Amino acid sequence: MISFVLNFISLMRIERIPVSGILTVANCFYFCLLLTVQSCNNQQRAERINPPEAASGEELLPQKVKEYISANFSGWSIPESSDYIKSWWSFYERGTIPYMVKTDINDDQTVDYGLILKSADKIRPVLLLSKGETFSHWTDTSLEKPFDAAEKDLHYGLSIEPAGRIDVAFPEIKSLILKSNAINFMDYEVRTCVFHWTGTTIEIFRTGNL
Repeated sequence: MISFVLNFISLMRIERIPVSGILTVANCFYFCLLLTVQSCNNQQRAERINPPEAASGEELLPQKVKEYISANFSGWSIPESSDYIKSWWSFYERGTIPYMVKTDINDDQTVDYGLILKSADKIRPVLLLSKGETFSHWTDTSLEKPFDAAEKDLHYGLSIEPAGRIDVAFPEIKSLILKSNAINFMDYEVRTCVFHWTGTTIEIFRTGNL
């Protein structure tokens, strides 16, 4: 586009069109170019915030994960994006999957899963640690939160916290050094705690109100 404008200006000089006229035409071309770029950016931005196609959380999991949940968590299931309260999406893009993450939390070179499971009236976070072709699991019933399946008011999610240092000032000033990836438990945009591996077990590092 730029080379076209330069060639056009050269041609107009050959035709002896005044410089002011050349600049006016060049400015028009430049303005059109900006509009084109802005239009493309707006289109991309709109595409990023469009809601995803409705899909069951179960469809996103490997078969062995689904079998383990069925065998060990009777009455519980994986949520869907439609279970989330509308205001949740004010903080997160709709393309995200807030109820499921996978990472190597215990640094054994295998994929572990962080899940939020739902029942008819509550949710709970659960970690599945790979163990050959099956899993062991960790959960804490004190982290169960109310959930109204009819009202679709889920506002808790998970995210991966990379290895490194975490400093917090609430509920007290403290720090945590992560030697491997950890998992954040989010209430809307607020991180309430971090699930991390100590070398022998999963522990909870509290970073907010639970």
